[in-house]
Amino acid sequence: MKISPGHIARITFAGVLLLIIGFVYLPHLFYTYSITAIVSAPVISITSPIEGILKDAPPTMGTEIKAGDVVGVVENLRFDRWRLDDMSTEMKGVQEKIDALKQEKEKLELVKVDLLKSFKNYTESLEERLKIDIQRAEEYLRERGDTISESKAEYLRKSKLFKKGVVAENQADTAFFNAERATKSAQQTRLDIERLKAQLKSLQQGIFINTDGRTDVPYQQQRIDDITMRQHDINSKIQEAEIREASIKKAVALEEERFKKMSEAVVKAPFNGVTWRVFSAKGAHVDTTKPLVEMVDCSKVFVDASIHERYFHKVKPGDSATIKLVGENRVLKGKVQSVRGGSLSESSTAHLAGATQVLRPHEMQVMISIDEKEVANNVNDFCFMGRTGEVSFDKMRLF
Repeated sequence: MKISPGHIARITFAGVLLLIIGFVYLPHLFYTYSITAIVSAPVISITSPIEGILKDAPPTMGTEIKAGDVVGVVENLRFDRWRLDDMSTEMKGVQEKIDALKQEKEKLELVKVDLLKSFKNYTESLEERLKIDIQRAEEYLRERGDTISESKAEYLRKSKLFKKGVVAENQADTAFFNAERATKSAQQTRLDIERLKAQLKSLQQGIFINTDGRTDVPYQQQRIDDITMRQHDINSKIQEAEIREASIKKAVALEEERFKKMSEAVVKAPFNGVTWRVFSAKGAHVDTTKPLVEMVDCSKVFVDASIHERYFHKVKPGDSATIKLVGENRVLKGKVQSVRGGSLSESSTAHLAGATQVLRPHEMQVMISIDEKEVANNVNDFCFMGRTGEVSFDKMRLF
């Protein structure tokens, strides 16, 4: 049977058509594919912690922002710092009081040093005088000793002469009384020497004893004691003032930190992402309720896909998935994050960059998380936000 060129052309056309149909539909027979899929991510509002004026223009829409980058600086020139000024003045007053007390203490110390020198000189002179008095008394005692010897010898001689009748009795008595007086005078001198030595010993121990036996405190020692008591009182006041100063310094530091936070706020990006919407401009008034910008959190990109409900028990969290974006050959790798039924009311999309799927009957919703590294080089493309694609679940076969 002879085949005409027309038959060959029709057979070839039919084969090509079958190949095309097989290429398009055969994968769907062996793998679970999504019906629709949209790339989305959370949209976070970035607000100012204080009310004020925006000093610089915020990043324009689509700008890549790293975590920690400055989104805007808000300045509040109307914030009153009277509390900080009042505490600073009080702290200055306490510091001046401490300085004055320390100066007084230093001056008293100089006076005390002079008094100690004077007291030392006085003590040394008094000690020297007592030593001289002791030497004089000891010399006098030696003289008294000679006088006693002479008196006793005279008394013995007169006594012998009286017994012989050469001298009168009254001369013998006079010699006796002279010897007794010399003995008693020597004894008194010995007591004076003991008293002077006792005074010297007490003086060397820091105790001053008058000639009448009463203790005494020199003027220098009295002044030194007064100054010492005053110095102790000053030390207590300095310690009290320093405690007060430390307390005020801590309060001032806290108030300065509060003033800094309330007078100027540097608003920084809390995560890596891109500017989604801009709501303010340089010089505009901002408050704590309205956002400066909205950012897409590129660290939490996910794909909102829908598949038929008959695969509900086959697609499970943790399963790997491949997302092929429409318009390019690049694919994204992800993992199933959650699965839920489709008969739920439509949720709000205000906090998401991509629109939530409007599920039709017998469809279920699958959320697939995308690793941040997969979109790291596409931040200028809004991290694929709003792009559509087709999801295949690698481990799910129909047969």
